Amino acid sequence: MKFRIGNRAITGYLYCPEKKWMFPLSEKERFRKIVIDCIMSLDVAGHFRRVEELEDPTTTPTHLLRAVIRAADMGFTAMPWESHYSSVERLISEYVSQGDDEWAMGIPVSLYCDSATLDVPGMELGFLEMSTLPLYNAIQKRVDEYNPMSSGRMRKVLRQIESNRRRWEQLVAARQSPQSSGGGGGGSDDDDVVHLDMSSDTGNSASTTTATASPSPESKVAGEPLRLSQVANNDK
Repeated sequence: MKFRIGNRAITGYLYCPEKKWMFPLSEKERFRKIVIDCIMSLDVAGHFRRVEELEDPTTTPTHLLRAVIRAADMGFTAMPWESHYSSVERLISEYVSQGDDEWAMGIPVSLYCDSATLDVPGMELGFLEMSTLPLYNAIQKRVDEYNPMSSGRMRKVLRQIESNRRRWEQLVAARQSPQSSGGGGGGSDDDDVVHLDMSSDTGNSASTTTATASPSPESKVAGEPLRLSQVANNDK
């Protein structure tokens, strides 16, 4: 089996036919191999390898296809702010729900799942800067090479990601400002406050923190104060 398919996901190939493996692949078999490669590219462990492949001068269209599939898996980062924010909120809700279950069972809480320490703006900012933008920028370079006609569309996607990154950056800055700890003589207008709702359904932690910030579109989503359900932070 190792001789036939190499070291990757050996058990995933146990259902493969036992015959014809020494003969040239048919068009159907080649397509199947590409599909499997693309699915395997979704493994987070290989994310930075996708970026390196695109930066290699010997990159092939198949490498680009794998990277595009991985980028599609991260597509929520390229959505307009309201949709992007809503996706993050649902994701964090799942994380915290898992963390609450782990806490209730008395086992170590997984990374990014502890509602008592989770810093959502900082986490999202780091994800966009270290994972999303490097991959999308690398894809942009290859799109310019392989299909210049689509380059403008890709740049539009990159502009949206950068816009989302700046909004998270503003939220991080607002929480780190002196006003966030109660100092300063800012007004009391609710529009100047970023609200983080940190209630937990399981009851192991529940609190609400507010951070004073300048009025901006980032402080509201769909007309409501910024809220991340079941999310806590360390701004004590």
